Amino acid sequence: MLHPAISYSTEFIDIWFARGLVAGERRLDKDEFLDVFTATPAELMSWCRHGQVTDAKTLVAALWLENVLSGAWALDWSDNHAEE
Repeated sequence: MLHPAISYSTEFIDIWFARGLVAGERRLDKDEFLDVFTATPAELMSWCRHGQVTDAKTLVAALWLENVLSGAWALDWSDNHAEE
């Protein structure tokens, strides 16, 4: 969980990791637009390193991904905020 503005907001963002996903048909809302593409972890890290990715949630997710893939961090989370 990521709290992007803890000083004045109760907003939080969950970061999810998934394996074995398969692209399917998109069902966008009337005025919604969304470009979906795939990237390797190495491509993502390069984009972060070179400033092409600048939003905090993606940078935090990339940090987690890098540490999980290296074996430094385990994905053993529990639902620790279910009672919020």
